[in-house]
This record gives sequence, structure tokens and C-alpha cells, in this order.
Amino acid sequence: NVRKVSPEPQWFDTTSLSYETAQPYALFRRLIRRINGINHNDSPSVLREKLSSLADYFPPEQERLSISAIEALFGLESKNGDPPLEGEAFKRALFNLMPTLWRQRFADQPTIIIYDDLHWSDPASIDLLHDLLPLTEEMAIVFLCVFRPNQDAPGLRIKKTADKTYHHRYTEINLRPLSESQSNLMIDALLGSPELPDDLRSRILEQAAGNPFFIEEVIRTLIDGGALLPVDGSNGHPSWRVARQSADIHIPDNLQALLTARIDNLSEDVRQTLQVASVIGRNFYRRVLKLINEASEEMDSHLQTLLMQDMIRESARIPEIEYRFRNPLTQEAAYRTILLKHRREFHLRVGEVMETIFTEQLEEQAPQLAFHFREAKQFERALVHYKNAGDVAYRLFANEEASTHYGEALEMARRSKEPISSEILLHLYSRRGRAFEHQVAHEAAMENYQAMLAHAQERQDRELSLAAMMALATILSTMTPIQDVARARELSEEALDLAQSLGDRAAEAKINWNLLNTVAFADGDMEEGLAYGETSLKIAREMDLREQIAYTLNSMIMVYWKNNQIAKGEALLDEVRDIWRELGNQPMLADSYSMTGYSLLMIGDYVAALEAFQELERISKAINNSWNLSGSKVMLGMCYLQVGDIDRGISYMYDAIETGKRVGLYTNVLLAKVILAGAYALLGLDDRAKPLAMESFQRREEFSGFDRPLIFGLVCAACTRSGALSQAELILEELSEYDRSGGSVWSSSYVVGAESELALAEDRPEEAIENI
Repeated sequence: NVRKVSPEPQWFDTTSLSYETAQPYALFRRLIRRINGINHNDSPSVLREKLSSLADYFPPEQERLSISAIEALFGLESKNGDPPLEGEAFKRALFNLMPTLWRQRFADQPTIIIYDDLHWSDPASIDLLHDLLPLTEEMAIVFLCVFRPNQDAPGLRIKKTADKTYHHRYTEINLRPLSESQSNLMIDALLGSPELPDDLRSRILEQAAGNPFFIEEVIRTLIDGGALLPVDGSNGHPSWRVARQSADIHIPDNLQALLTARIDNLSEDVRQTLQVASVIGRNFYRRVLKLINEASEEMDSHLQTLLMQDMIRESARIPEIEYRFRNPLTQEAAYRTILLKHRREFHLRVGEVMETIFTEQLEEQAPQLAFHFREAKQFERALVHYKNAGDVAYRLFANEEASTHYGEALEMARRSKEPISSEILLHLYSRRGRAFEHQVAHEAAMENYQAMLAHAQERQDRELSLAAMMALATILSTMTPIQDVARARELSEEALDLAQSLGDRAAEAKINWNLLNTVAFADGDMEEGLAYGETSLKIAREMDLREQIAYTLNSMIMVYWKNNQIAKGEALLDEVRDIWRELGNQPMLADSYSMTGYSLLMIGDYVAALEAFQELERISKAINNSWNLSGSKVMLGMCYLQVGDIDRGISYMYDAIETGKRVGLYTNVLLAKVILAGAYALLGLDDRAKPLAMESFQRREEFSGFDRPLIFGLVCAACTRSGALSQAELILEELSEYDRSGGSVWSSSYVVGAESELALAEDRPEEAIENI
């Protein structure tokens, strides 16, 4: 793209910090700082003023929300007096505004943005960068992503998407070891075609093994140690000669030893400056180093020496001078030369200096501050900063980072010699659990709540125990892969006694809702379930607990559905939607449209159901809610197939499969496949239908949490239509009497239909007619 445009390209170089010490969206914070000349010591008013210039890039109708999102990204309160943007609302606004900002800011000049060390990037930055890849289709913009091929690194997602979706614009350059001839050329280029003894050259080549960085460091070590001396070369270029017998020249066996040898050759004061810098991190600001380094008067000359030795490089002058180690291995080697006792002292000094310098940006610096105080064994101070880092990530809906920081905070609490308050522990455990749930990591969430309960019991903390039992009961009672209704009921009954003894009425409302869920999401007594719901509602209405009212109504609707009282359930949906709108809870508003669509499916009104599921899809796209988006695609595909729009129905099913795979909702993937199998079979496309039907049959037990009659009926029909009659018979044998006739008439009808289709396929028309 760049070659087609005449102006010289503009370059922006942003290096990933370790995701352990970076706030969410660190790459984009750094980029915006550089574009707008923002310093880390800018006051909130100055920061707001500099960010306000971005308003020029947005149309008037988007300006207010966009600026609010950018201010929220930098931890500022909205100047418009609007409620603070956070959670999914923030993420939705940020992801919507960034393409507009980039189109306007980079439209007039070709742009190259370098993302170095992307393997270290925070996951939130990767998610946002992934969303900006389509800009390469319309703008003169190049993303130069440099990273190690680490399979666990978030940055690898960029490679996978670019390779698959944007392969026509994607170029991959794999760096491989140099060949022997290339290594020889490099040695000659570095030393000006020297006359090295063959044995010395062979030893360099053997130990370098094609690593160009090793070759450079060997040459620098030989020069620093006086083994190579300069001589005048041709054309005025310096050359080098061997100063002593090659057998007397020692070459370290590995890169770490080589780097350590180079560091040892530095003067003591320069070496100390390098060591202090290595404690700060791969990237470090000059003013931070100046305050820490006792030899600050000579620090600039030390830095100049290190720059000339190519151990560090200047990475930025605007908005302030910043350096980075040329290679992370150099930083690691310098760090290892520090005695353990001194490491703690240095980390403590770095943390205290950063607290002093970044008084206006403590939230943004929280992960780095937490890291330094942890390494200094100042666990109480580290806990405070890990909690702050978690809170920022949680507010920005960066759930992976939030769960990591809260986990570190809990570890600091465990190692602390000072008692930690119940309030802090409740905050850390609860938010960590919710962050896991937002990631659809239910097992991790359950383990977190179990640890919370064990911790509470160890402390004999009744309030913390109550909170842990309620959280566990919620996740175990609802429709998740770890659902355990019996355990949820047991926990809820124990929690109810505890809540009543503590006089916690709000907890009573939630516990009765959990007990209701053990009926709503499983087989149970309708009257008992509705009694729990009415008790929960009564308390919630008395205390005006609006969110609890909506959750309880949601579950009551499901109980009505299971007992074929669809109209009674549908009558509650309007109040549910009104509450979610009032609270601004877009995910649950989307969920209410999902429930509306299901109620319409049950009465066969597929056209009206389509409208409800389209609204579900619209909201889910707007808020980037992959969970509901995946479900909406499955149900839309099902509706389109029912109304005869076959092509669109099949297209939606494949979209559902891709979305489900991407976000890890494999139950939706299987559901889409079994519906596809049935559709292809009806179209006579057996070569497509049978593999899908057989996969669904083999994996039928993975549909845990779903309506068993509905799923097994669909799988049985798909097998029958594909000619796999023995598998269809086996499925029907596995169904209980309740599966065939109990519960929802709508879901049971799929079993009846499957039985009739199998009877017809096996030439038993009378039985088919009788079933119908």
C-alpha cells in the first residue's frame, strides 16, 4: 500500500511491555501518548487538555462518547458529567471509536506502526489490534509485528488471523540461523575483512551456531578485552588484527556467559548504572534512573557509554527520553550480576521513586509498582498495587489481566505478615471470580470460589463464608459445563441459615434465587421452584434490589417454560427488559431478547422469533459480547431454516461454528453442526450430512447443560436422515420416560418427531402416524 502513495511514510514504534507489568491496552496508551506529546507527570487537567485534541477526529454525534472512552482509558473522569464508562460499555465504545480515530489520524499520510516484542503484549492490546486489521484493506497502513513464535503468547492470534483472513496482504518473515557462509560474511563486515586465524574463526562459528547476536557480542567481547586491536584498513575504514595467540583467547560457551563477560569489562560505575536500569525493566525513563542512581551527576556519560557499546538504545525523546535494552538477554544478564540482597534494595528504591514521580498516574503504573514491591518482599505494599491494577483492568473489561492481578494480590495477602481485612479479601475473590466468568472460564471461577470458602473457614469469617457459598451456588446451579445442582442446593441451604443468622436480607434474596435456579436449569418441582422465586422477589422488591428482581424473574420464566406455561413466562419479559434498560445492562438486555425468541419458538412463531434473535445479534455485536453473539447465530440459522430461507440458515450455522470456536463455546459449535446435519440430509446432501451427524452422535454427551430432549431429538433425526439408523435407535434407547414426555412440550416434540422419522425410515408407518 505504501508504495502507491507519494508522501514519505510516518513511523511509530511502540514496544510491548511484559503483560505482567503493563496495564490493559498498553500499546495504544503508548501510541496516543507519543502522538499527543503526553508526559507521565502531566496533571489530570493537562492530560485532559491534550486528549481533547482528539475530538477533532470524530463526527459531532460520536464526539462526546468517544472522548469519554479515551478519558476512561487514561483513568480520567468524564468532563461532561456523564457516568464513568466501564465494563462492556467501555470496551464497546473503545472498539467502535478506534477505527474512526485511525482513519482520520492516518488518512493523509502512509503510516507504518511497529509493534516490537508482541509476544509480551497484554491480551487487551492484542484484542484491539486484531479488530483494527481490516483497516489494511482501505488505508495506506502497515502493521510491522515482531514477536517470538511462542504458542502461548496472545500475540500469536494476530499471526493466525492475518494468515487466514488477510493472507493477500500478509507477509511473514521467519528469522532462521545464519549459514556458515553468512556468518563468515558477518564477521568480515564487522571487522573490516580481518585475517583471523582459522581456529579462532571456527570456534566463533561453532559456538555462535548461526546466531547473529552471539556473533556481534563475541566480536565486541574480543575488542573490549584487547584480543583484537584496530589497524588502518582500506578506504579509511578500520580493520582489526589478533593481538595474541588464538589459543589464549577465551570465548564463553553460551550467550549468557558472553554477555556477563561484556558487563564485567565495564567500569564499576557504568556497570552499576546498567544494573539499576535492568531492575527498572526492559524499557526505562531517564528521569527514573536519574533519581535512583546515586552517581546521577555522571549518569548521562554512563548512558552514552552504554549507547556506544550498543547495550541500550534510545527508544523515544518525545514525550520524554526513554531507553530500552537492545536485547532482553542483556537486561537479564545485567540483572543476574546483582547480589540478591542488593536486588531487593534496588527494587524497593525503584518502587518508591516511581510512587514519587508518577503521583498522577499511580493507576497506570500499578502493575510495575506491584512487581517492584513484590520483588522487594514488601508484600503489603505490593498487594495494594496489585489490587489497583486489577481494579483498572476490571473497569476496562480486560478480564484476563484482571484475574491475573487479583490472583497476585491474593498471593501477596497469603505472604503478608499483617492481617488482611475481610473487605479486601471479599473484593479480591469476588472480582477475580467474575473476571473468570466473563472469560467463560467456569472451572477457574469455581476453584477461585472454593479457595475463597476455604480461606473464610480458616479465618472463621462468617460474612466471607456466606459470600463464597452464594457465588459457588450460583455458578453450580446455572447452565454451565460444571453444573452440579445437588451441590448448589446443599450450599444454598447452608448459606440460607447463615444469612438469616446474620440478618442479611439481600443475601436471602440471592440465595432463594440460587435455589430457584436449581429448578430452572435442571429437573425439579415447579411449585417448589416458584415458591423460591416468590420469596426472592418479595425481599428484592421490599429492598428495591432492581438487578436481583430481574435475575429472579428471568429464572421464573424458565420454570414456567419447563412446565409448558409459556404465556405466564412471556408476561414477565416486559418487566425484565425494562429493568435491564434502566440499569444499562446491555448483556442482560440481549439475554432478555434471547428469552423472547425462545418463547416465540415454542409456539411456532418463527417470523417473530427471527426479529427477537436479530435484536439479540444487534446488541451482541454492538457490545462485542461473543457469548450471546454465538448463541444468536445458532438460533437465527435455525429460524431461517424453518421459514425456508435455506441458504441464509446454512450460512448462519457456519458463522455460529466459527464464532463458537473462537470464543470456546463448543456446545454451540456442536449444536450448529447437528442442525446442519439435519438440514443437509433433508436436501439430499448425504456426503455433507453424514459426517456431521456421526460427529454429533459420538459427542452427544458433551451437550451438558442443554435441553436433553431437544438435543437428542435433533441428533436422532440427523442420524435417521443420514441413514445411520442403528445410531438413531441407540439414542432413543438412552432417553428416559421423562425425556420423552416430561418437561417442556416444545423440546419433547423433537423426540416424538425423531421417533416418527425413524419409524418411517424402518418402514413402520403405523407407528409413525401413532406418534404424531
